[in-house]
Amino acid sequence: MRTRHSSMMDATGARPDALDQALHHWLQAMLPQPGQPQRLPLALAPLARLLAAQSQLGSCAASQAGQAWQTAKALPALAFDVAGAQQAMALGAAAAQQWARVQAQWLEDATKLGRDMSDSGRANTMSKYVDHELTLAHQGLALITGLATATAQLLENTQVNAAWLLSQRVAATRPPSVVAIAVPVLEADPGEAGSGLVSPARAASGGSVRRRRVPALD
Repeated sequence: MRTRHSSMMDATGARPDALDQALHHWLQAMLPQPGQPQRLPLALAPLARLLAAQSQLGSCAASQAGQAWQTAKALPALAFDVAGAQQAMALGAAAAQQWARVQAQWLEDATKLGRDMSDSGRANTMSKYVDHELTLAHQGLALITGLATATAQLLENTQVNAAWLLSQRVAATRPPSVVAIAVPVLEADPGEAGSGLVSPARAASGGSVRRRRVPALD
């Protein structure tokens, strides 16, 4: 059985064509790819990110405008709605509690990161020092990313719940619509003429529509 030594002369896992394949993949990424119109070449990556941000901002602006219009239409109907005011206060309290939880979690993670940054006695070689510093940078970026994502998610959830609450309260305070019901005119049988009464059988069947003739005007 051959013993493998991890040394410069016997690099474990190294392939002679690894660099050639990496260069081939890089050249493929630099060219337009048919069948994938949403993916731009690698050289146009900043433009692709700009287009993605523009699309996202346009979608958010349209959504915000629609929710603002719904809120403006719902406010007059909710002026004297006591139950709606109570639910709105409960929603605001829940959102404030969630925001406090996000801040508490961020403060705990920031304190832990600060303790790791103050510890400078772990690295005794250059490779360990570089790894330690890059790990701290990665943790700091993850901390900022988590805070930004949690904040955006909380804002979206608050807006969705507020829109749902407004729609429910508007539906609850809306006055009932009047529906016109056509009532058939019961016409008496020939034998019941002059009595002013209608037989039960004819009343159960719905009767018939009385037609009147209007004399033509000369």
